[in-house]
Amino acid sequence: LLGEIPDLASFITDLLRGLA
Repeated sequence: LLGEIPDLASFITDLLRGLA
């Protein structure tokens, strides 16, 4: 799923970094 939607993966990564 994430491989098919790299933009989504990047969004989730940025979100996790913001919560960290």
